[in-house]
Amino acid sequence: MSPADRRVGLAVGRRDACAVVLGPENEVLARAVLPDDANDYDPPDARPAATVATLLDALGEVAAPEHVGRVVLAAALTRPLHRPAECARVGVLRIGAPATASVPPFSGWPARLTAAVRGPVALVAGGHEYDGRVAAPLDRAAVEAFARACRTRRDPVAAVAVTAVHAQANGAHEQEAAVLLADALGPDVPVVTGGDEGGLGLLERENAAILDAALAPTARRVLDEVGAVLAERGLVDELYLVHGDGTVFPAQSAARRPLRTVGALHSSARVGGVHLAGEATVVVVDDDGRRVRVSAAVEGWPQESGRLVEVLGIRTNLREVRVTEAPADAVGPTTARAVAGLAGPLVLVRNARRLPDLLLPGRVLRPDDAPFAAAIGAAVGEAAGTVDRIFWIGERSRAEVVAEARRLAAEAAIRAGADPRRVRIGTVAETLMTYVPTSCVRIRVRAVGPVLTVGTERGGEQ
Repeated sequence: MSPADRRVGLAVGRRDACAVVLGPENEVLARAVLPDDANDYDPPDARPAATVATLLDALGEVAAPEHVGRVVLAAALTRPLHRPAECARVGVLRIGAPATASVPPFSGWPARLTAAVRGPVALVAGGHEYDGRVAAPLDRAAVEAFARACRTRRDPVAAVAVTAVHAQANGAHEQEAAVLLADALGPDVPVVTGGDEGGLGLLERENAAILDAALAPTARRVLDEVGAVLAERGLVDELYLVHGDGTVFPAQSAARRPLRTVGALHSSARVGGVHLAGEATVVVVDDDGRRVRVSAAVEGWPQESGRLVEVLGIRTNLREVRVTEAPADAVGPTTARAVAGLAGPLVLVRNARRLPDLLLPGRVLRPDDAPFAAAIGAAVGEAAGTVDRIFWIGERSRAEVVAEARRLAAEAAIRAGADPRRVRIGTVAETLMTYVPTSCVRIRVRAVGPVLTVGTERGGEQ
């Protein structure tokens, strides 16, 4: 047996927390739940590092460092958004003047959150056209002036968000401005760019970048504390977080992009439910004790709603997984309606034992390890990369453009931790841009693959 072929999955939520250790064949070797008396006053996600320490101690020798190759945490790093005083003050730079001035940054935001987060805001010349051509030279002097406004001694910012028009097609100006700001503000002020996640809407990309920047200092502190807990126990220093779509990504990325953890607990429970069912097409009914959520996987891929995620009414560029929620007082009938028409057996996870079979159509599965589904989903989660942007076709063939999109998605998955030898490409969605004068196509494609684990595959390559 390889010395590091076990994975620890941790699920830390607002009401409860649990953990598992999985072996090389994904068998459950150990389980742990947060003891009732471990956190009398705070919810488990109020002090994630303390909760993680308690869970790891409960797992015992099965989670000894010589056996563990990966630790994955399912937890939302967005708690400060509900306590605006805990959010960082953010300087906001938009690149694209004068074409992007009609809807300013922070449009539609809640007043209380805006008051806590908003720092200096500047709109400067620069950016690109939809096909990647330069629309206007970047106004470097204006960027430097913005940096000076952000570092005033009286009220300095703790983070900066930079978003350029059509940066998903050409991110050169966004990256150039980010370098200028990082040089001026120093390493303690994170600079978050809006073009990394893709998506066509400037405002949605900008909103996500601002929220990420507002959360980044707290997320960094939380993940450093969790990392210290792992280090104290000699565990591997490669910590992963669960993304809101159920895939996983490295902690250093999560520290810069904490918004990606929105919905991580339920998505992790869905992935765990699919794993426990042993089938690729299933409907997962997830009861966290407060509400029931229904979502589905088809051939292993989560069903998307086609909508974008909204956080506190703020529209972002994150894609929403299709989820139907039922309140606690209408669980049975609402759940029955939600699962109607969906393919595959029903898998009930976490606290879903209170749902009677009579209200649920079709085959119903109640796995023994259902209460640990979120932790199991974290441990078996795969890494993913997505491309969603406009491609200029020009002299190229359609097949060449699609191949480029597939390659970019695969590279993004590998950066997120996927094993390059085992990356799979999902459905390629193409939309012809008939309202622009040149030949363009919008392509959205997703790639996923198992995480390359330290001490097993990497060790074998040496």
